Amino acid sequence: MTPQFSVDDTFDVQFVWRLPDDDYMRVVFAARVVEVHTHEQRYLVVLTALRGGVQEAPDGSYRPQAEMSRPLWARVFSFVDSRVLVAYEAASQPLYMRYATLIGEHTYFTRHNLPPSD
Repeated sequence: MTPQFSVDDTFDVQFVWRLPDDDYMRVVFAARVVEVHTHEQRYLVVLTALRGGVQEAPDGSYRPQAEMSRPLWARVFSFVDSRVLVAYEAASQPLYMRYATLIGEHTYFTRHNLPPSD
């Protein structure tokens, strides 16, 4: 597969999480390509801005802001400026993520921000 984007190109990436109460969080970030990993068919991107997001109840209706999970949305906002690896397909389809990535039990949103170890 040929990459659609080059270094410094920007595209939107949508992440989706299913929450323990069966709500869904859907968020869109602007992502700037830092590196293209052609062998892995992935981009290393920096999430430059949170473009928007919703929290959906199990019936598909949007939760009003007062009913949204503030701690989880704080985590989402903290992902701005994070470096993450995404598959080429991330530019055209949502990425369904494990809940552990949202709450920090998995290092998906932090591992590429760490300095290299010797």
